[in-house]
Amino acid sequence: MVNAPANFLHLIGENVFKQLSGVQSEGDYEAWFKQANWWGVLKLNIAGIFHRFGYLFLVSRTPKVLGMFLIGFVLGRSNFYKNIAQHKKTVYWIIGLGLLIGLPANYVLAYYVHNFDGDYYQLKINGLYQTMAYAFGVAPLAMAYVGMFMLCFQTGFGRKAMLVIAPVGKMAFSNYVSHSLVCQFVFLSQGLNYGGKLGTFYLTVFAIALFTLQILISTVWLRYFNYGPLEWVWRSLTYGKAQSFTKAQTVLA
Repeated sequence: MVNAPANFLHLIGENVFKQLSGVQSEGDYEAWFKQANWWGVLKLNIAGIFHRFGYLFLVSRTPKVLGMFLIGFVLGRSNFYKNIAQHKKTVYWIIGLGLLIGLPANYVLAYYVHNFDGDYYQLKINGLYQTMAYAFGVAPLAMAYVGMFMLCFQTGFGRKAMLVIAPVGKMAFSNYVSHSLVCQFVFLSQGLNYGGKLGTFYLTVFAIALFTLQILISTVWLRYFNYGPLEWVWRSLTYGKAQSFTKAQTVLA
């Protein structure tokens, strides 16, 4: 019964894909995908929406993300991040406890994911242990990372370094979608077909190169525009009217 909504969504996804692709057997999916064009990839992604939400329902992603949003909301309303110098002791505690709890918990999480991942989806006892490791691992370690970035930003070098990459964060939505499209072209068989053919070293070089390119593009873009293109659309929809897109030109007297 617990799995019923997720199973229902997965079933819808399978039926949608069968209708869109004409593939009736799961064994034929891989062969179909290799010869499919970009229109075929879009069909697969449309069906994948149901699979994705089925997975998110199964892993209770909504309350997890809502909890993180609420933590951020409280920190934002309290202006905690604006007064780091006054709260350094608290930040050190967050970092210390986050690492002390988060690192071992994530190690345990990796162990259960690697050895008993199927038990999670079948709601067996090892799946419960995996859930507990996730709960104690992800949020504390994330908060430790945030605390370290906060303290790093208080130093001269750290501030300069993070200001360099800040434009990427201001255009996070646009960059997320753009690097997804780039990676689809590079790694899928419909593009350059490098998927599964590159080792860790070359994948790391590729990732660094792509991120560096996004830093450059984002920096130049934000010199002329207030938001990234997708951020502008999202913000305009949120406020119900078109937001100012281009930066106002300063008229020198």
